[in-house]
Amino acid sequence: MSSPEEITSKEACQKHDRLVERLEKCGTKEGQFLASCNTHVTITPFVEEFGQFFEAQSLPTKYDQAKRSLCYENAFWLAIEYEDLTYVEGFAKSPGGRWGVLHAWCVDPHGRVIDNTWLDAAESSYFGIPFKTAFLSQTVKKYGRYGLLDDIKNRWPLINQLGDQPELWLGKGMRSKE
Repeated sequence: MSSPEEITSKEACQKHDRLVERLEKCGTKEGQFLASCNTHVTITPFVEEFGQFFEAQSLPTKYDQAKRSLCYENAFWLAIEYEDLTYVEGFAKSPGGRWGVLHAWCVDPHGRVIDNTWLDAAESSYFGIPFKTAFLSQTVKKYGRYGLLDDIKNRWPLINQLGDQPELWLGKGMRSKE
């Protein structure tokens, strides 16, 4: 994979266009959803490979609504506070949204979304990667920031350095509390 310095703007645009075209033509539910998202040439293929759809629902009353626009932090603290929840990052699309966006949420053991950031979670679509809580916690501590996938500052270490070692970070099924 090329480093950010090696890719010119023109090359990045061409790579992005090829990715969107491939996703639109693939004919899978996953590909069609990801093609409608704000695609990213590094992150989108990774999410496509390891991600899955999750069942949307309203935020259960057990959980408090959190601050908007802080999805990575909100989902991190949910996963830390509630042992039965698994942290997920990927793409989500709200019903009124034109594009899906990078987003973080949690899921319960049955794969139902627990999103305390968005108010319209029940009508939204979610496709992402479940992560082991231990990996999440270590990574946030190491880099001093919330969020796992979109780390351009450190050249996407999850994808570029650990992407071929999912046993270290990929949540198993609906449980990733190892």
